[in-house]
Amino acid sequence: MQGLNSTLEKNGLRFITCIYSGQFVHEGTILGKLDKENTNEEILSAIHKCFYKVDNAEDEGQYHFGLRKISEIAVKALSPGINDQGTALKAIRYLTILFSEILEIDNYVQLADRNGEIRIYRKQPDLDTLFFESISPIRQFSSNSLEIHCALYDFFKILLMQNIQKTYLIIKNHLLSMMATSDEQINNIHDREIINNYIEKIRKLPLNNINTIPKLTS
Repeated sequence: MQGLNSTLEKNGLRFITCIYSGQFVHEGTILGKLDKENTNEEILSAIHKCFYKVDNAEDEGQYHFGLRKISEIAVKALSPGINDQGTALKAIRYLTILFSEILEIDNYVQLADRNGEIRIYRKQPDLDTLFFESISPIRQFSSNSLEIHCALYDFFKILLMQNIQKTYLIIKNHLLSMMATSDEQINNIHDREIINNYIEKIRKLPLNNINTIPKLTS
C-alpha cells in the first residue's frame, strides 16, 4: 500500500478499499472509492496499477492471514495421520484469544501518509468471513473428538460473553452450525450430555433469545 499512499498524498486524496488482501477479485469488481469525484484518468490509472503490485510481506502482516495459519495447524493436527489433539486444542485457545480482540476492532485499518494524514481506509474481512475461513475448517475436521467439540463451545461462549450487539447474530449462527456438527458426529449418549452441559452454560448468558437455542437430543 506504500505506492498507493504516496499517490494519494501527492494528489491530496483519500481512498477507501472495497476488497481485502487475499480476496478473489473478478473483472468488474470495485476496488475502492476516492473521496473526490472527477479525478483525472492519469491519477486513476496510477491508483489502479497499485493493485497489481504483489507484496507478500505486507499481506503476511494482515491478521486474517495469521488466523488462517493457526486454523491450518489445527486442521493438520486433527488429520488421521497425525492425530495430535493437544496441538489442535492449543490452536483453538489461541484463536479464542485473538477473536476476543477482533470483536472490539473496526472493520477498517487506517493508514496515514508521512505527515500523519489518513489516506487509506483499508477494509478487513468481516467477522462472518473470518469464522468461515478459520473456525469452520476446524469444526468440520473435529470428527467425534469430544475434547475438540467442547473447546469450540468454550470459544463461542467466551465470544458471546463480550455481549457485543453487532456480532451477536453472526456468532449465534456459527454456534448453531457447531451444534449441527455435534449432533451428527457425537453419538455416545454420555458425550452428548457433556456437550449439553456446555450448551446450557451458553443458554444462561444474559443475551436476547439465547435461551431458545436447543440442546442435543439424548
